[in-house]
Parts: sequence; structure tokens; C-alpha cells
Amino acid sequence: MKTKDAFKIALLNSRRISVKRKIFIVITSLCFLLLSFLFCFYKSFKGVVNSISYGQNESKIISVYEKTDKYDEYKKIIDGYKNKNIVYVGEFENSLYGYRDLDNNFGFNILRDMKYYIPEVTKGSTIKTTGQIICPERASDRNFDDLKYEELEDLTKMIGKDITLYFKDGNTKEKVAKTFKLVGTYNADYSYSYNDCYISSVDYDNIQNETKEEIKSDSIVKLFDIYVNKYKNVKEVNEYLNSQGITTSVSEVDDSFVNYSLFLSMILLVIMIIVLTIILSKFFKSYYQEENYNIALYKALGFNDKSLVKILFFELEIIMFIAMILAIILLIILSIAARIYLKQFVSFRAVRIAIPFMAFILYYVIISLINYSLIKSDIKNVSKYSVKVLSELW
Repeated sequence: MKTKDAFKIALLNSRRISVKRKIFIVITSLCFLLLSFLFCFYKSFKGVVNSISYGQNESKIISVYEKTDKYDEYKKIIDGYKNKNIVYVGEFENSLYGYRDLDNNFGFNILRDMKYYIPEVTKGSTIKTTGQIICPERASDRNFDDLKYEELEDLTKMIGKDITLYFKDGNTKEKVAKTFKLVGTYNADYSYSYNDCYISSVDYDNIQNETKEEIKSDSIVKLFDIYVNKYKNVKEVNEYLNSQGITTSVSEVDDSFVNYSLFLSMILLVIMIIVLTIILSKFFKSYYQEENYNIALYKALGFNDKSLVKILFFELEIIMFIAMILAIILLIILSIAARIYLKQFVSFRAVRIAIPFMAFILYYVIISLINYSLIKSDIKNVSKYSVKVLSELW
């Protein structure tokens, strides 16, 4: 029998939607859905970890703290280290904070406009000259952990308007006012940087010079901030500096717990794949073993075992395909509902629920190969038994 003829017969049989077939489709769909939840959790959790742990600017900055008498020595070493991964070297830099309300400590963390550090602008334009600033689309100049997203301030409405920020003078403790034009906003969901704003490096240096505290010669201060393009390149630069006798401070990402969690979830995923594969295989086997009447009828009509394997295999494939499509549709609906619900919370804005389409396809292929092997090995016994059953029915 030709393959296409076997497929046509299997397709005709699949149109007979019995109670047993409905139960079979539902159980298979639930198995696919359960497996997809595990894939979703692993992939989504890993995506959040990568975006938060390794996408933060702080994890790409190497700081050097020492007495000022080491400045010339260290500067010579750093200037002579020509590494393409170093974006910028800042001297005597401290964190820069611009207050909107100096009395209540409301304001924004101010960062430099630099390649690899400035986020992509989603509304408005990038910084083109001094006196300009870009901030998050939704911003909070206070602790936003307990806020809902809608409660954050919508700065997109302020694009083109001026924002006045106050900076503390490190010596006089008086406030220094600076006015910037908000030219653009960015999506801060990926980095939770709802209070990070960016200004040009020229403005940044000018404010640092105006507000920095007078340095005492015998005090240990931050001599340098070395900006590296990517987190993965920090280790190389840091090891070189250490080899030259320069003690560094790096905001390392402690991902031990994260890796442990991902490892456990992977183990759980593998176990569930094995368990579900065994359950589905046994379920599929019981399905075609109970098709005794049809198998016996095919034998009586002259179908050989090879043709029966094709018919039963395609019949199972069609039913399994329907179950997989139903599982995917249900998963998409659930993921959309979950996204709508989670997006209202600031802490879950970075979660991107990934639909594991490739995992569905790969698992479908694996189950199909197992089904084919089982049917091929069992069909002789099943067909002989079925002929006996058919003779008894007659």
C-alpha cells in the first residue's frame, strides 16, 4: 500500500470522533501542556536572569580605590593598556544623583551617554548635544518596588520640556541647579532602571567638577571607573589590572543561586519528559491494541502488517497533531492572560513568557518515532489476536 493511501484511510478513521478518541485527545493535550509549562518556566526564567543579572551597567564597571599618591602610577598603566573592550575611563568619579526635590531626596540616578551603556530610545530622540537628557518612559524617583506600573510617572508626556535637577555640592553642601531638556525616553522594563536618566559625558564631567568633594592627599578615594563594553569581558580587563598590582572593585553578579535553580529546573524538565514520554507511549499502545475490530477487518480485507503499521501510525499522528495544536492554542491564551496580569506589577515587567514552539515540534517528532517503533514491534501479535476476535464476533 502506498503511503498516501494509508494516510487517506487514517484520515477517514480520524473523522470518527468517539468518546475514547475525545478522551485520548484531551489527555494528550494535557501532557503537551504540562510539558510546555516546564519549558516556559525554564526559558522565561533564564531570559529574566540574563536581562537583569548581566544587563546591568553596574556589572560592567571596574572601580579602582587607592590613595591619591597612586594616581600617576595607575594612570600610566591604564593608559598603556590598549584593550578594545574598554569604552571609557572616568577619573575620581562618584555616583551622580540629580534631585527633583532635595528635601525629600526625590530624584534620578544620572549616568553617562556612552555606547554599550545608554539604552535604545523608544520615543523621541537620542542625546545630540549638551543640556539634553533621556529618562524612562515610566519613572519613579523613589522606591518603586511596592508600586504598580500605572502608578509610575509617565515621562513621555514631558518630551520636549525642561527638567530641573539639583545636585549637592560635596564641599559646601549647597544645591547646584541644572536644567535639561527631555529629548527622549526608553523602556526600563528589562533593567528595572525606572530612575536612571542619561546626560552627555560633557555635562556629566562638568557637574562632577562643580560638585565633587575636595580630595585629601592621604585619603583612599575612587581613582578610576573603567567602563567595559560587555559583562563577559570584565574578567579579562580585571585580571590584567590585578596582574599589574592594581586592586580593583567589581560589582560581581552572584548567580550561584540562579544557576542552581536553573539546574534543578532542567533536571525536573528532563524527568518530566521521560515520565510523560512513558505515559504517552503506554497510552498510545493501549489505544491501537484496543482497535482489534478494525485491525482484524483490515486483515480480512487482505492488508498486510506493513500497511497496518502505516494506517495505525498515521491515525495516531493525526490525533496527536490535533492534541498538540489544542495545547499550543491554550498555551498562547494563557500566556497572553499572564502577560496582561503581570504587566501591572513593576517587579514582573521584565518577564517575557516564551512559547516553546521548537520544543513542541521536537517532542512531537520524538513521540512519533517511539510510536512507530512500538506499532511495528507489536502489530503482528495485535493483528493475530484481532483476527481471532473477529471470527468470534462472526
